[in-house]
Amino acid sequence: MWGHYADAEKGYAVIYKTEDGKLLVHSPIKVLHGYRRSESSPNIMEVGVYKEESLMLHPVRYSNKLPKVNAFHGLIPHFHYSEEEYHYDVPDQLPGDAPLKQLDDVGLVKYSDWRYEREIRAFFPAYTKLAPDIRALAVDRNHIVGIIFGPKMSKIDKERAIMSSYVLWQTAAVTSGSPFGFFQAAKGVDKFAFKIVPVGILRQFYYERMLPIDTLDKCDEATVALLANLAREIEYGERRPRTKRSPSNG
Repeated sequence: MWGHYADAEKGYAVIYKTEDGKLLVHSPIKVLHGYRRSESSPNIMEVGVYKEESLMLHPVRYSNKLPKVNAFHGLIPHFHYSEEEYHYDVPDQLPGDAPLKQLDDVGLVKYSDWRYEREIRAFFPAYTKLAPDIRALAVDRNHIVGIIFGPKMSKIDKERAIMSSYVLWQTAAVTSGSPFGFFQAAKGVDKFAFKIVPVGILRQFYYERMLPIDTLDKCDEATVALLANLAREIEYGERRPRTKRSPSNG
């Protein structure tokens, strides 16, 4: 993936984390369709357009074939002739001959050659045509837990990334108690996958001529263990072993 993005290993990767498989996003204007409990009456669910919405994340499926979709499935329940001729009602006759097929796969299938990307997608919750600039959303800061420096990232760019992270954290309403971590992606000598090495955490105060970062030697044992676990989790995700399928007798 570093060969496709992050300026061919000269940039950095952002680490996102979610506890419930959802991603909270923000828009400067109300364009996000959704529903939630009414602020005036908690027992009532309201449907509307909002500036923020929690989007469900979906893993992409990789295949050699395009998904087959029945575009008429959603229309079938609305077909009818009249109340007097209910016995001719199309919904009673067609659903068995017109299955849903792979409607849920629309937008979530890519060619199998891209399988190594292990992409995850979220759908933009809008039902009207929007200009590209309006479709730009900000991910809630509480989802961002760190960055990974690329193997060829320069010292100056690393310092800029650290300072940008500090400014981001000082200007955002971050409620997550987890530290913001810095990691280094290092090339291995016997494997194609990178080794993810913890570097330190973001410091909440800044001194002149000193970067706002506490290296591992300045972190307590709990923080060092937390960063080490996160690094292993990232590595495991990149090199997740494939599950072997049992031979089928059918």
